[in-house]
Amino acid sequence: MFSLPKEIYSDMKFTKNLYLFDLVFLGGFLIAAWMTSYLVYPPLVTIYYIFMGVMGIIFTSKSSSNPNKRKFQSIYFALIRNRKSYIRY
Repeated sequence: MFSLPKEIYSDMKFTKNLYLFDLVFLGGFLIAAWMTSYLVYPPLVTIYYIFMGVMGIIFTSKSSSNPNKRKFQSIYFALIRNRKSYIRY
């Protein structure tokens, strides 16, 4: 008989917890922060970069409530869900 693979998609890893997607997402997040830094009060720009870097790391970490998804994906799904499709009594 044929055996079916359990996983057909795998992420490219650099270390145990560091993936290529994490680096690309964090880089894009910091580029967006750099592009919007002109809106921040000049003495606070360094703190803004640090904050955005930490938020980028938090957003790319694995979600505890939704397995196999990242936190930014869980937030996105929570924002776009249809609130009228399921009502608890």
